[in-house]
Amino acid sequence: TATSDRAVISPEGGLFHATNATKVLQGDTLGTIDRQGRLTEVVAPVSGTITHWFVLDTERVRSGQPVAWITVGE
Repeated sequence: TATSDRAVISPEGGLFHATNATKVLQGDTLGTIDRQGRLTEVVAPVSGTITHWFVLDTERVRSGQPVAWITVGE
């Protein structure tokens, strides 16, 4: 249902590197945050389809910033 759709939130600030994922399972890696050479995975909080990216590959993000939207059940 639409109430289960979720934003994917950046766990920290840095340079975002997206994967080419579209259909994802909960826990799949959607990208990484590079903070001065230290990489942190950005993971899917739910299973579904990425229907929107809020940031582009190699764009700077801040901690807590939405990076993608997952529609559940698609």
